[in-house]
Amino acid sequence: MRILFAAGGTGGHIFPVIAVKESLEKDYKKINPEDKLESFLIGGNIINKKEIQEAGIIQKEIFTDNRKMMIILKSPITFIQALFWVWYIMPDVIFSKGGPGAFFVCLAGWIYRIPIIIHESDSIASSTNKFCSIFANKIAVSFPQTKKYFPEEKTFISGNPIREIIIQGSKKEAKDFFNIKGERKVILVMGGSQGAQQINQLIIDAIYKYLSKYEVIHICGEKNYKNLSITTTGILKEDLAKYYHLYPFLSAKEMSLAYAIADIVIARAGAGTIFEIASWGKPSIIIPLETATQKHQLKNAQIFKEVGACILLEGENLSPNFLFERVNQVLENKKLEQRMIEGAKNFAGIQSMNKLINKEIFQLAL
Repeated sequence: MRILFAAGGTGGHIFPVIAVKESLEKDYKKINPEDKLESFLIGGNIINKKEIQEAGIIQKEIFTDNRKMMIILKSPITFIQALFWVWYIMPDVIFSKGGPGAFFVCLAGWIYRIPIIIHESDSIASSTNKFCSIFANKIAVSFPQTKKYFPEEKTFISGNPIREIIIQGSKKEAKDFFNIKGERKVILVMGGSQGAQQINQLIIDAIYKYLSKYEVIHICGEKNYKNLSITTTGILKEDLAKYYHLYPFLSAKEMSLAYAIADIVIARAGAGTIFEIASWGKPSIIIPLETATQKHQLKNAQIFKEVGACILLEGENLSPNFLFERVNQVLENKKLEQRMIEGAKNFAGIQSMNKLINKEIFQLAL
C-alpha cells in the first residue's frame, strides 16, 4: 500500500503527518503482515526534514512561495511538478494537511482519480483546505466547530493526530534527563516548532521572579537559542541558574518527558500544541500568535478556554509581570489547577476519534 502525504512548512503540518504514518503502519501490519506501507510526502519549504526522514517518509520537493505574486507567476511550474510526482508515485490514497503546494497535489490526485482525504487542524479552515475539499472524498477536522466550513456528508471529527511517543513520557526519566532538582513546581515554556520571540521575552524579563519560586524548562526555538543562552548565562548566578533549563528544540521523546514533568505549560495556540497539552491533562496559559492567518490561533485558544482548560492571554502589550501573576494564580490555587486539569482531559476526549482517520484511509485505499 502506498500513501502520499501533502503538507507544507512547519511542524503544525508535519508532526500530524508523522503521527498518521506511524499509526497507519501499525494498523496495516495487523491487516496485512506480509505487505509494507510505503509513505511519501510532497511539499515545499519544509522545515522538519530530519524528522520526516527519521519517520521513514520519502520526501519530494515542489516549488512553493509565500509571496502572492510569485505564487501566481510560478503556479504552472508547481502544478507540473505535482502532476509528475503524483504520477511517479501513483499512491493508493492521498492524505493532505494543507499548506504550500497541497492544492496542486490534490488537484493532480483528482485528475488521476486517486482517493483524497484532507485534514484541517485548526478551528478556522485554511483557504487551501477549503479549495481542496472540492476534490476530497473525506474531510477530517480537529475541532467540532470546523465542520461548518465543509460539506457535511464528507466531514467527520477526528481530533488532531499526535505521535504516540508524545504521550508516553515518564516523570522519573524526565527528572533525570532535565536534571530537575525536585523541590519546586516545573513550568514548561514553548513557542511552537520555531519558537516564539514574544513568549521568550516575557519569560526572560521576569526570569528572577520565576526562578525564585519555580523550575523552568524553556524551549526557545533554534534561531533564538544562541542569544538567549548568552543572555541567561550572563545574568543568572549559579544558585538560580540550576533551576533554568534552556533548549533550542526537543525531539518527540524529549517533549514527552517535558510534558510528563511539567505542572503548567505556557505556549502558543497551534492545534498540535493544544491537543498535546490536553492529552497530558496539563493546566496551561495560552498566548495566541497575533499574526496567525485568519487569527485561527485565537479561535483555537478560545475554544480551549471555554472548557476551562486554560487561561487565555492576548495582546502585544501583555507584560512579564502580568504573565507571572497568572502562573502564580494557577500554581497556588489547587481548586483552579484541578479544574483546568479536568477541562483539559475532557477536551482530550475528542482524541478518542483519532482512529477514524485510519479507518477512512483504509476504506478509500484498499
